[in-house]
Amino acid sequence: MTTLAIALEGGFDDDQVVVEVNDQLVFDEDHISSRYQSVTRMFEVPVDADEARVTVRVPNRGLAGEGSIDLLRGPNLRIALGSGEVLFDAGNAPLYYA
Repeated sequence: MTTLAIALEGGFDDDQVVVEVNDQLVFDEDHISSRYQSVTRMFEVPVDADEARVTVRVPNRGLAGEGSIDLLRGPNLRIALGSGEVLFDAGNAPLYYA
């Protein structure tokens, strides 16, 4: 089993955010805002495969995005909103914030 670490970063402003990993709901919260901080939420998801399909929806803005993450190459995923779309940045860099 591999762990996918997810950070919700910039661009969120009092949004509902829904995250699914391999068609399983792993996060669904309202009032997510990153306006005054660099990261708004961090969480980990156990995954039974070396690849994960991540779907993110922001219903109140009508935004959605999906990406496939190779967990062997990058088990850390940063998710942000920008230019009217959901942005994914997967890699090995730790999700540390001061």
